[in-house]
Amino acid sequence: MQTESNDNTGILTESLADIQLKYFGSIKVAAGKGNDEVAFTPNTSVLELLLKLSDAYYESFRSELFQDNGNLRDDLMLMRNGAIIDRTRAAEIILESGDSIGLLPTFPGGG
Repeated sequence: MQTESNDNTGILTESLADIQLKYFGSIKVAAGKGNDEVAFTPNTSVLELLLKLSDAYYESFRSELFQDNGNLRDDLMLMRNGAIIDRTRAAEIILESGDSIGLLPTFPGGG
């Protein structure tokens, strides 16, 4: 995807890439939908994406992703293209066009 914007110094052309988001459980309820597609700029990390998403949705969505201290919740599971990723590395993992990101709360279990 290509976009153009005027930054008062002339035309600035910036490439945007699309990713798919999938929400599950209580995160899906807080988002009000199960899927989303967003465009992002190059060199955007998973953490930056989550911060932008949390600003775009209700406080209930933010609280599903982040603790009060601003860290990602311990019970949040992140997936990229079907593989679980380490949430402690979310600031280091750079998104690529076509990525699919899943946001899952930890599901209680036992038996």
